[in-house]
Amino acid sequence: MIQRSCALALLLLAAPSAAEPVPLVGVGRVAPSVGWRHSSNGTFYDNYYSQPGRAGTRREPSSPGGPVLAITFGYGVTSYFELGVDLFATAERLRLTGEPQLTTATYGALVAGRFQTLIESVGPAGLVPSLGLLTGPTLVLTQVPGGTPNEVFTQAWGAAAGVRLPLDTTWSVGLEYRFLFVRGNAGTLGSVNGGGQWLTLGLSYAFPPEPEHSFGL
Repeated sequence: MIQRSCALALLLLAAPSAAEPVPLVGVGRVAPSVGWRHSSNGTFYDNYYSQPGRAGTRREPSSPGGPVLAITFGYGVTSYFELGVDLFATAERLRLTGEPQLTTATYGALVAGRFQTLIESVGPAGLVPSLGLLTGPTLVLTQVPGGTPNEVFTQAWGAAAGVRLPLDTTWSVGLEYRFLFVRGNAGTLGSVNGGGQWLTLGLSYAFPPEPEHSFGL
């Protein structure tokens, strides 16, 4: 089954473009996506287990990560640049020896500038790779069961690299990798990484570009 799926994906990418190449300039799009976020939180674990009284304590394994939901609203300013907003929410749980389980959640709105291009010779309607920079207000929340939540409202910075495979001039599927720098405060437990690495898979809907208007005298 996996071999057939890979073969189908290769055929889609290798097939000559039969449909009309997708327009990029003047096109608005909305793209919900889901995926997985991973942050090692190595600094947090090192600081926690180096505190007095915890020397030699059995160290719990690092968190495997947690789910991430995102939705992108973008507009093609030119054929090579898209300006948009990424709304996102993600959470994970950290296990600590001698402490209740720590839950962290991060959500916010990022202004995203993506440099993109259209490769017309790949896929049924072209292929759109992109590289972007992200920044925006972000809230990092941490809480242990029964405890008071700690909230940090701060500015996040990040980068993104992705690729979209248009199925036609309206719909496309996309894969995107993001790396976000943002930290939260877990009180006496220390500072936690609220960002990390994300990999998301999504579906994108593009609105038709506005027609050009000409005014005669």
